[in-house]
Amino acid sequence: MARLTTAECEKLVQSDALRKVPDGGGLYLFIKGKGRAYWSAQFRNGASWSSKGFGSFPDVTPKAARVAYETWRVERRSTGSSTVRKPRHDSGAPAGKGFADAVQGWLGWKSADWRATSRTYAQASAALGRLPFQTLAEIDTDAVLKALLPLPPRQRNDVRLYLMGVLDWAAANKWTAFGADGNPARFEGVRAMLWPKPPKRKDQKQMVRLPWAELPDFYKALPNAEAGNALRFLILTGSRTKELVQATWGEIEGDNGTSGWAIPAENTKTDNDKFVPLVPEALALLGKRGAPDAPLFKLSDNTLRDTLRKFHDDIDVHGFRSTLADWAGDHGYSEELRKIALGHKVGDSAFQAYNRGDRRHLRRGMMEAFAKFATGTK
Repeated sequence: MARLTTAECEKLVQSDALRKVPDGGGLYLFIKGKGRAYWSAQFRNGASWSSKGFGSFPDVTPKAARVAYETWRVERRSTGSSTVRKPRHDSGAPAGKGFADAVQGWLGWKSADWRATSRTYAQASAALGRLPFQTLAEIDTDAVLKALLPLPPRQRNDVRLYLMGVLDWAAANKWTAFGADGNPARFEGVRAMLWPKPPKRKDQKQMVRLPWAELPDFYKALPNAEAGNALRFLILTGSRTKELVQATWGEIEGDNGTSGWAIPAENTKTDNDKFVPLVPEALALLGKRGAPDAPLFKLSDNTLRDTLRKFHDDIDVHGFRSTLADWAGDHGYSEELRKIALGHKVGDSAFQAYNRGDRRHLRRGMMEAFAKFATGTK
């Protein structure tokens, strides 16, 4: 694999995107935002993953980072152990273990579930990187409350869950030890009384939809470019932004008439595999087939949102799923088909146990009719 150059690194850190860029051999450049990046290696530490930092860019050049990395690898091998030596501490937890190291260790462990380029990975990495903790030893319930209470309610709870995962990971690897109250970021039982409840979603203006009667004119007005066609594809498939941003050509199956988009469980909100029938109008938006690991569209997390705002700044990208559901309901399609098309669970546990088909032949007919409506095809 080609190694990173200084010029490439300078270009990468000009973007606001949060990324983990491999340099080869286990060394990565972690980009945490515009002008913020650091070098880190991920490695096995017994049964779990751990990490080792080698300084920030541009203070440490790619060449200097590789030299430091190789020197550390030689020293690590010379100890004759595959694990990192930890300082002793009377409580059983190492004194002064760095919080940033624990974050990277937890993210490495979570990489089995999240892609390093996924939105969730980027959000967790950025949120944890903003917390004011230097060592694990300084984190207690009071410190968690002080650090998180200034955040907006829903973001506050998301960051608390990320922090709870980091501390659980650190405790499992004996980097820290909890007192009688357990993980200081786990607000349950009596401690839940200290944690303000987030407002209900119905009180927030979210996922504003485009009325389905206005869809054909909107669809036609979109630009015939990468971003416009990606938004068209999202509309015709009823998919989520995350599913499309992370989609690759390897997920496209079959030929025209039987083709579909097999979305893997790790890219879905429900953590279940999902199959979307692809109609000719959707296939036409994809262009020439690429390599299996090539993206369907070259998108960032905000590309679709920014494209939509040029035409409608009062609706949400996620709202197009509601547009599809409303159109299908008003045209006589069953609730079951609408829910399956959107990747929602159908019925109670007994129904789900005995009805495991995804009705793809029926959904294909519904999606074909919806595509003809959206594109204005007679």
